[in-house]
Amino acid sequence: MIADQVIVSKSKARFLEHNLQDLVGGSYFWMDVLCIDQTKEEERIKVTSIIPQIFERAQKTIVIRDGSGYISCCARAFGSLSTWDDYNAGVRRWCKHWTDEHNYDLLKEGILERLWPLQESILSNHIQFVTCEERHITSNDMDWGRILSGQSDIIANVDRLWTFSRAWASHGKDKQASSADEQLSFISAFLNNEEVSRDFPEGPSLSGAIEDGFFIQSNSTRRTTKARDLILSTMSQYGWYSAPSPQVVRGMGFGRLFQDCFSQARHADRATLPKISAGMVGEQGTSLETSNVPEPELLGDLVKLFGLATEGALQHDKDCALGVELGSVVVRSVESCDMSTILRTLEGSLEFSKYAWGLARRGELSLHGAWPDIKAIFAAEHEKKDDEATLSKNENLRHMNAIQFLNLMVLGFFDGGGTKMDADSFKRDLISSNPSKFSKTLVRLGALISCGIGVSAYLWSKTVWTPVLVTVGKTDLLGMISSRELANNSLRDEHHFRLAHPISSNMTITYKHAVITRPGEGVKARHRCIGLLPAFTDMNMDREGWSRRYEDLGFPEVPTFNVVDLI
Repeated sequence: MIADQVIVSKSKARFLEHNLQDLVGGSYFWMDVLCIDQTKEEERIKVTSIIPQIFERAQKTIVIRDGSGYISCCARAFGSLSTWDDYNAGVRRWCKHWTDEHNYDLLKEGILERLWPLQESILSNHIQFVTCEERHITSNDMDWGRILSGQSDIIANVDRLWTFSRAWASHGKDKQASSADEQLSFISAFLNNEEVSRDFPEGPSLSGAIEDGFFIQSNSTRRTTKARDLILSTMSQYGWYSAPSPQVVRGMGFGRLFQDCFSQARHADRATLPKISAGMVGEQGTSLETSNVPEPELLGDLVKLFGLATEGALQHDKDCALGVELGSVVVRSVESCDMSTILRTLEGSLEFSKYAWGLARRGELSLHGAWPDIKAIFAAEHEKKDDEATLSKNENLRHMNAIQFLNLMVLGFFDGGGTKMDADSFKRDLISSNPSKFSKTLVRLGALISCGIGVSAYLWSKTVWTPVLVTVGKTDLLGMISSRELANNSLRDEHHFRLAHPISSNMTITYKHAVITRPGEGVKARHRCIGLLPAFTDMNMDREGWSRRYEDLGFPEVPTFNVVDLI
C-alpha cells in the first residue's frame, strides 16, 4: 500500500493494482510516478540528468500502453512482420481494417504522443510491452473536415510507429549498421504486447554526435507539459551536454535553455549553425546563438531548431561558422500580393519542397481538420469592431482556418482525386473574394513550413520575420527574412542580399541549410545570416532530379564558391 498521492490515469492505476506484482515479482523496480514527487518541480527537473543511466542499465523496461490505440484486432490485421514486404502489406491491410471497422474511432496511442516514453524506450535494450484494458474512443466531432483528413490520420499514425521503431533500432549505432530486423521486431512486439531486445555495447551510448535518431523526429507530434523538458529529456543522453542545476533551469525559460544547449553543442564540435541565428531576429551582436527562438509545442518543433548538426563540426572560430557564398539573390515582398498570387506561391512551394510539406502532412497538420469555414473567414475579414477582444478572436479564427486550408491543400496535392477538387473549389472562392488579412496569415504559415519551422512559431514569427519571395537563378522560393533588416534596407538593391550555406564536418555542402545573408565590409568581412530558405534537396531526390534543380538554381557546372565567415 502506498500512502502518498500517486498522479496517474485511472486505467493505469487499475492496471498497476492488478498486474504490477505479476510483472515485477520480487525484483527491484523503478517507476517515475512512484519514485519522483510529481508535486515538486525541482524533483522532476533533477531526475532528467539520471534518466539515461536508469534506462540504459535496466534489465528490462516495461512499457504500459493505454489500450485506446492499436488494439488486438489491429495486430491481427498487420499479421506476421518478418520482412519489409510483410510490413508494407500489413500496413495496407491495417489501413483498410481501420477504415472499415473503426471509422468513427480515434486512435489515441499515448505512447506515441508523449515525449518521455520515447526517450525512456530508446535508451532501453530490452523492452516488454503490456497494455491496459482495450477500449475505443469515439469522436464526437466528425465534421466533414475530420472525415476528409481521416486517411491522413491513419498515415500519420503509421509514420509515428515507424519512427518510434527506427529511433529505438538505430540508437547509438553507426549510420551504416543494419537494424532492419530489430526495427521489425520492435513494431511486432509493440502491436502484440510482447518483448523485444537489441544488441548494444555496454557503457554510455551517445557521447558524440547528434544522431539520425534525433533528426527523424522532425515531424514528431509528441508533447510534454513543459517546453524545457523537450531539451532536458533529449539532450541529457549526450555526453557533451551538461544541464544547468534545477534551480537555474526554473529561472531560465526555454529560449535561454536552448541557447545554452546549442552553444554547448557547437563548442563540443557537434553543431555548426542554428536554424535561427541571432541576425535572423534582428540582433547585431557577435553571437551565433540567440535566446529569441519560438517556444516549441511539439518535439518536432524542437528538432527543427537545431539546423546543421554534424559528427565533428568545424569549430573555425568561437563566434562564427564556416560557410560558402553561393551568389546574390533578389528578395521581394509577398504579403501585399493578391490571393491569386499567394496561392500560386504556395503551389510552387509545395512542388519545390515536397519533402517538407510531406513531413507536415504526417506531422503537425495531421492534428487538425481539413475543412475551413469560408463564411467565418469572410466575416472576420469585414468585421467593423476593432476592440482588442474582437481583433484577437478574428486573428485566432484566421489562424485556425488557414491551417485547415493548408491541410486540405496538402491532402489534395498528395492524394489527388476528390480531395484535390475540394481544395480547388476553396481556392476559387478565396480568389473571388480576395480576403487580404487571411492571405497574410496563409502565406506566413506556408513560409514557416517551407523553411522547416513548426507552425506553432506563427505568433512568434510575426514579431521578427517577414515572408518574402527569393529568386535564386530561375526559381522563386518562399522564405523568411528579418523584419528589422527590411526596415533598414531597400529591397530594390539586387546586390544587397546573398545566398550562403554552412560547411559540414566533411567539407561538403548539403544544400539543405541555405540562408540569406548580408555581407559586411572590409577584407575579412563576415556575412550576417538574416533569413531562411527552404532546403534545396532531400533524401528522396534522385541524381537526375537534383541535376535539373541545380541548373534551375543557377549554380555553376563547376562550383567556384567563396568561403566566408557566417555570424
